[in-house]
Amino acid sequence: MSVFLRRLSPAVSAATVFKTAGEAFRVEVRALNTWGELTRNFGQESPGEVVTLIVGEAETLPVPNLAALDGTLGKFGQSCAEPQGGKACGEFFWPEVGTFSLAPSLSSGAYLGAENVVSAPLPYVGRFIPAWFEVAIDPGRFSSVPLSSDRTSCTGGRSWVYTGEPFGWERVAEVLITPKNRNGVTVQNYAGTPFQRIGADDIGFAPFPVEDEATARADGTPVEMEAALALATLSPDSIGSLIYSFAPGDEFRYPKTLNTRVSGYTPEPVFSLESLIDADGVTVLNPTEDLPENFKPEAGFEIRYGRIRLDNGYGPENMNLVIPLRAEVFGSGGFQLHQDETCWLYDLAENISVNFTDSAFTASQTGVIEVDASELTLEEGRPIVAAVEDNRLRLSAPTPSGAESAEAKGIYVELDTGNDWLKGFWDTDNPDTLVDPYAWATFGVYRGNDRIIYWREVRD
Repeated sequence: MSVFLRRLSPAVSAATVFKTAGEAFRVEVRALNTWGELTRNFGQESPGEVVTLIVGEAETLPVPNLAALDGTLGKFGQSCAEPQGGKACGEFFWPEVGTFSLAPSLSSGAYLGAENVVSAPLPYVGRFIPAWFEVAIDPGRFSSVPLSSDRTSCTGGRSWVYTGEPFGWERVAEVLITPKNRNGVTVQNYAGTPFQRIGADDIGFAPFPVEDEATARADGTPVEMEAALALATLSPDSIGSLIYSFAPGDEFRYPKTLNTRVSGYTPEPVFSLESLIDADGVTVLNPTEDLPENFKPEAGFEIRYGRIRLDNGYGPENMNLVIPLRAEVFGSGGFQLHQDETCWLYDLAENISVNFTDSAFTASQTGVIEVDASELTLEEGRPIVAAVEDNRLRLSAPTPSGAESAEAKGIYVELDTGNDWLKGFWDTDNPDTLVDPYAWATFGVYRGNDRIIYWREVRD
C-alpha cells in the first residue's frame, strides 16, 4: 500500500511552498501487490478494510506541534475523481506550518485477520506556510530620565524634556506578530523554527522624522520628532507569536530651532507600521485595510523650549560683581523663569570663559570667584544663595581698583552649557545659530537712569 501526494525536499525555500496551513489538499492511497500493480479487489471485503493515515515527523525537520490530519479517505474503488479498484481518495487539512511524514495503515491492524499491511512512509509532505499574520501593538512609553550625563546628574524622571534634548524609552514599543492558519488559529511551528521566514528587517516603519499631533511650530506646520534607532529585535514568545521590540538604546528628540520655539506640550509622535511580509509573501489578512497601522507611544511629560540666560553685570569697582544666571522656559508670554529646573549642574572652573579684549581690566586684576563645590546646582531656576553658600557667577573686585573705560564694552563672560538644548539664539550676527549664553561685565559703571548716557564713581 502506498500514499501518493506531492513530495518535496526538506530544504526551506520559496520553491518548497505546498499549501497554507489549513488549506485543503487531496491524498490518494493505492493498494499494490509485490509487483507494484493495483490490487483491484482491496476494499471489497465485507466489511471492507479501512485505511488510516498516520502523521509522523519528517526526518530532518522536526516540528514542535505534530498536529493530526483532518479528513478521511473515501471507499476504495469509489472515491477518486476517476474511480478505480484498489484506489481510495480523500480531502485533508493540516492545521500547522512545516512538514511531516505520512504513512498508511489498516485501521483494523490486520488484513482479514492476518498481518497488517504497511508501507514505507512518504518522508516529506509540505512545506505548509501561514495563511496570514495577526498584528497587535503595544505603543510603549517614553522616559523623561536624562540620557546625557553632560552637565546633568538627574537620576529620576522629570515632568519635562527640553526641546533638542535626547530621551529614550521607559517601556519599549512592541509589535506582536502572530502567524495564523486559514481558520484563524495560531500555528506553533513557525516562530523560532527553521520554518520562520520573517526577520526584523522585513518589518517596515515610516521613516523619521515623524509628525507630532500635539502641537504646531511657530509657522503652523506640525512639529516633528527625530530618532537615532538602535537595532530592533524579533524573538519568539511562548504562545507561537513573534515579538518585534524597539531597542532600549533608541534616542528621540525634537529639533531646537527658532521655528520650534513654542509653549510646552505633551509629545504625541505618530509611528506607522507600513509593511510586514515574510520571504514567502505572507502578510496581514487585509493589507490594503490593515496597513499602515499608526500608534503613538505614551509620554507623561512635556517638551519645553528652554535655555540658560546670562544678564549683563555692572556695579562698583570695589565690590564683587554678580553676573545674573537663570534657567528660562518659553511660554505664552515669552521666556520666563524655569522654576522647575533644579537639576542642571554647572562648573565655574571648567564652564566659564572670560575675555578681556574689550575691557580696561586684565586677567591679573579680576576673575571668576570659585566656590568649594566643583559643580553647582540650580534651585528653582537660579543658583543657590544661602548664608554659607553662594553659587552665583561672580567676578572678584579688581585689584588694583579702577573703573571701566566708557568706550569699552567691558569684560566678556561666556558659559559653556554643554548641551545645545540649553543654548539660545543669542548672536545677532548669526540669528539661526545656537550659541552659549554670554554677558558683559563692567566695574565702576552704573546703569542708573535711562536718560543718563554714562556715569562713574569719582573718589574725593
